[in-house]
Amino acid sequence: MGFSRFHTGIAVRTGALFVTLVALAQMAVRTQWYVPMALVLAAAVIQAALLIRFATTSTREVARFLEAVSFDDHTQSFSRLLGDRAYSELGTAMSRVMELLRVGRAEREAQARYQQTLISHVPVALISVDENGRVQLLNMAARRLFETSLSTVAQFARYGESFAAGLEALRPGTSTLLKMERS
Repeated sequence: MGFSRFHTGIAVRTGALFVTLVALAQMAVRTQWYVPMALVLAAAVIQAALLIRFATTSTREVARFLEAVSFDDHTQSFSRLLGDRAYSELGTAMSRVMELLRVGRAEREAQARYQQTLISHVPVALISVDENGRVQLLNMAARRLFETSLSTVAQFARYGESFAAGLEALRPGTSTLLKMERS
């Protein structure tokens, strides 16, 4: 099985707790010294708490891992788990998942930059109109075509009533050809 800091830590802490409890039992049977017994009891409680804290290391690391994933924080490292045989599989799996998430994020960011560059340089004017009528000019061709910043669909009326009405009637997933009047 080999050396494991986890197993050694559990054995040492359990042994110390056992010795403390035996000493407490001996004191309770052989003496009336209540203050030393209270101190030994406090030591036993502290040792039990430390044993529980040590034994739940993997749970805390899994919680830290899940929190890092939920906050999209790919900078976390779980190499501390790799040093102990009892946790090496867990540490390896967590590190592998974090690396895959890092790579995936980098690929998504590169793809988003590529798409943004592509949209910016398309020679056709691209605009976006949301459900509230707010307008966004998506590329340079749209900014050149409309020459001014537009923020609502109502502002398209200066390019013709039929143009503005056609844009307002346009629904997601549909396309249409509209005639624009320039003054």
